[in-house]
Amino acid sequence: MKLFKKIKKFLLSDSALVQSEDFNHNFFVRLFSILGILILLVYGLGNLAAPDKPVINIVRMGAAGLLLVNLLLHRFSGRYSNNLAGRLLVAVITLFFLVLVFTGSIQAYHLFWLASYPILVMFSTAKKGHLITSAFLVVVLAALLIPVAPNYREQFSLVRILAFVITYVGVGWLMIYLLQMIGWIIARRDSQIRHLQDEVKEKEEFISKVSHQIRTPLNNIVVVSNMLNPNELNDKEKDYFDTILASANNLVDVVNSFSDITNVDIQERRRYEILFDLNSTLQNTKNLFLDKEGNGQDQPITINSEIEEPLVGDPVKIKQIFLNLIEQILKHSRTKALEINIAPVEEIWEGLGIKVRFEISTMGLQHLEENIREKSQTAKSRKIIEQLEIHIAKRTIESLGGELHAIPGPEGTVFRFMLELKKEEKQEQEEVSDDIPTKPEKQKVNLEDANVLLVEDNLINQKIVLLSLKKTVKNVDVANNGKEALDKFGSVKYDIILMDIQMPVMNGIVTTKKIRNLEKSSRTHTPIIAITANALLGDKEECLAAGTDDYISKPFQIETLLDKMKNLL
Repeated sequence: MKLFKKIKKFLLSDSALVQSEDFNHNFFVRLFSILGILILLVYGLGNLAAPDKPVINIVRMGAAGLLLVNLLLHRFSGRYSNNLAGRLLVAVITLFFLVLVFTGSIQAYHLFWLASYPILVMFSTAKKGHLITSAFLVVVLAALLIPVAPNYREQFSLVRILAFVITYVGVGWLMIYLLQMIGWIIARRDSQIRHLQDEVKEKEEFISKVSHQIRTPLNNIVVVSNMLNPNELNDKEKDYFDTILASANNLVDVVNSFSDITNVDIQERRRYEILFDLNSTLQNTKNLFLDKEGNGQDQPITINSEIEEPLVGDPVKIKQIFLNLIEQILKHSRTKALEINIAPVEEIWEGLGIKVRFEISTMGLQHLEENIREKSQTAKSRKIIEQLEIHIAKRTIESLGGELHAIPGPEGTVFRFMLELKKEEKQEQEEVSDDIPTKPEKQKVNLEDANVLLVEDNLINQKIVLLSLKKTVKNVDVANNGKEALDKFGSVKYDIILMDIQMPVMNGIVTTKKIRNLEKSSRTHTPIIAITANALLGDKEECLAAGTDDYISKPFQIETLLDKMKNLL
């Protein structure tokens, strides 16, 4: 078995039997070379004991040596092509057969090997195989009908010669038919591949279009939500605000997963740290599901908390975590009872912070755990997270420095993670430190004084971006498409350009390239940030290759856009 595997590896190497529209002779060149070497060596070594024709025996051994060298070069030399090896193989075998014919060494049983000559030629040469086989037949017939050796008249009667011709021609036509069939199969396979590629392309375009259509209004929701000041809202309105923002962030994650994107700008948002009541945040999240289930009196979700004092952190992300966890657990659980336990673990940062352990317990997932065959605790945890589709919560917890674990046990499944939160005193220190300017000397142009060109065709998107920038940037011009942007760029000096990609008349990619071409003569460079709802793999690279300095995909946090603008000014 091992010997067979080694022979197979030697014959096939790294090449497939059929690789492209041209038939790949790699396998057959090596196979026929090995068979030719073995046959020549067997005849040659057999005649060593009874040398009747030493010249022919020397020719046999020489031909075997040439075939061996050709085979080794073809197998181990990267520059030795299949066509070259095939031609040399056919040349050596052809010359050997002709030597046998014209020296009178051919016997009647040799006609079998001569009749198989079309198989060797058709499979070992890429082109003109039928011409070579036809020419060889003419030469052999001439030698047999006009005997070049005295014994030919005795050995080869017209019946034998006719049988040889019929066999030879039949084998030749069979090879031509097989090669045509192989070509037809390859063409059919390539047609199927092209059809599948077209289908994949259509699906990718559809996903890109749907993603673009979802991202644009979703971006407006996120940006407008962030423009609201939570301090101006009462407790109930603030809870609604946090819920909208958390739900929008969850929807962003769903869209990103749908588009097969893992690194997106929404995850790069600043740490949103404010003073909040942890118990109130979770209680309000719980109430959403009570109303949804319509069984508020049954209290299927209980919250046990050992933390009473307000903490400093990101209530939106914490609500985002529990929205995803509770929704998916209730969706897959056979019992709707959940118990949430919150407990402090240890003081950190010299008492300025606290590590909090969050646990969600349920008895309703045993039917899922019974199907898990993994033995290690880590593998079981990963499998449960995959089955429940709680990747949003998992990634959000990881963005806050924690790690989600799913722990199955006889008393139910426990979802556990830890987060580090600050105490109120830490927030006061950070507020003081926030007043210290950070490296203003590196900014050649202040963002407030920058002359900004916004290239955007959607009127609602224009309004959203202008409202977002109004508090920070004084001068913002708007271009409705790429052509209008070029006209404005030629008459006004801008410090930075915010470029949408999908626009009528002239899209953002073409506009960016034209701007870069105009700048070559003046040796200037205006920073360009691509703002686009295109967030599939390769879109960012396409924007950067066109000449943009940075890229931000919708939906994005306005703080992220402002940071990118500051870095480029």
